[in-house]
Amino acid sequence: MNKTSRYLLSAVVIVIGAVGAGRYLHSHRGTTPVTSSTTSVAASPVCIATDFVASFNSGQGAAGNILASASLTKTSVGSCRLSGWPLLSLSNSAGVSIPTTTVQGSQVFQNFFSLSVPSTPAHLLVAQNRVVTFEILYNDVPGLAACPVASSLGISVASSGVMLGSTAVNALTPCDHHLNVSPFFLEP
Repeated sequence: MNKTSRYLLSAVVIVIGAVGAGRYLHSHRGTTPVTSSTTSVAASPVCIATDFVASFNSGQGAAGNILASASLTKTSVGSCRLSGWPLLSLSNSAGVSIPTTTVQGSQVFQNFFSLSVPSTPAHLLVAQNRVVTFEILYNDVPGLAACPVASSLGISVASSGVMLGSTAVNALTPCDHHLNVSPFFLEP
C-alpha cells in the first residue's frame, strides 16, 4: 500500500469515526423526552376526594326548572385527571339518603345549560387551585307528594364511583327525584 492510499484510508476511517461519534452524541446528550398533553393526562393520578373542596352554587329558574351548579376546587399539590359525568347523592338534614336519579345531560335539557358548558365529557388535567364545575337542572314543582328537601350533596365520578366531595346545599328540592347534570368542565 502506497503512502497516498494510506492517507486516503486514514481519512476515510477518521470521517466514518467522526460521523459515528456525531450520531452518538446527537442521540445521547441531554435530550429531553417530548410529552404531549395526552401523555401528561394519562400519566397523572386519578382525582380523589382529598384533592378537592366542594361547594354548591345556588341556582335560579323559571317554570319550575332550577339551574344550579357545583364546583370542586383542587386544593392538593400537583395535578390529577378527571373525566366523565358526576353521580350525585342527596341527604336530608337528618342524614337520611334521598332516592335520586342522576340523568346525564340529555338533549331535552341541553338548552337549559349555558352555551359554554360541553355536552360531552372531556379528559381534564386538573392542577392545584383550578376549579372543576358541573351544572345541575332539576324540577321543583310539587306533585301529589311533598318534595324532598336535601341539605347535603355527595359528588362522585359516575364511571368509577370514586367520591370527589360532599357539600351543604340550601334546600335543594328535586320534586321528581331527578337531577340532570352536565359533564365536568374546567372553569376558565
